[in-house]
Amino acid sequence: DAWLVLGRTERQLGAHDAAQEDFQKAMDLDKKLLGPWQELGYLAADRSKWEEAAKYLDQATRLDPMNSPAPWFFSAVADFNLQRYEAAERSIRAELRLDQDRNPSAKYLLGLILLARNDLTGGAEALRAFLKVAPAGADAEMAKKQLLRVESVAGK
Repeated sequence: DAWLVLGRTERQLGAHDAAQEDFQKAMDLDKKLLGPWQELGYLAADRSKWEEAAKYLDQATRLDPMNSPAPWFFSAVADFNLQRYEAAERSIRAELRLDQDRNPSAKYLLGLILLARNDLTGGAEALRAFLKVAPAGADAEMAKKQLLRVESVAGK
């Protein structure tokens, strides 16, 4: 736990290499400890190292699938960026079940995933649900543009 806490502190301070070493030390001491897997996944996602993020977060969700919606969300982000849309959809749906609508970004990500899978109806529905709960902000503007594009394609 000490290595895990130290790693979290260093991550917050921006010392990502030191944080990674600390998380790895925690993992080396106990491969079944959930925290290092999650933290290494989040750290990799912060650095846009999607393959690495997916690997760590996949293990975190295997160790404790009901612990938290966050690993599922970031796992979906990693898989989306790796263009593994089926896996991304599974992860984001698990996140939505656990989250109970506390993370509006999950609906936005679901919309993006469904659109990438050519499910225009489902993607538009998810984007509308996102805009209903988060009508302002940068993601909302992007969602509105994507929704207009989908509706123009669907209308043709």
